[in-house]
Amino acid sequence: MYVKDLKEGAMYRLQDFGDGQKFNFGYYPNYEDCMVSIHNGPGLGNKFVYLGTKTLEHKPGSHNRRYKKNTWRLGLFGDKVLPIAPDIWAYIEPME
Repeated sequence: MYVKDLKEGAMYRLQDFGDGQKFNFGYYPNYEDCMVSIHNGPGLGNKFVYLGTKTLEHKPGSHNRRYKKNTWRLGLFGDKVLPIAPDIWAYIEPME
């Protein structure tokens, strides 16, 4: 999926890779964004609502930073609003 095709308020999910493994979104508190990872447990689930783009303040002690303005694309994962890592877009598809 291309970032230009995202629509605010639309729901997206991880693609089914068909190999029997359960893929979910996950995140670590020391990183500012979430990522695609393999979890035995629920993680953040495999669906999210795209909320748009926002410039966020850099967290002290964070391990990553997005360019000079720290601009992120945000998603609602259950009850958490989190910035989304750029490599995730290759693995998502719109829900129908």
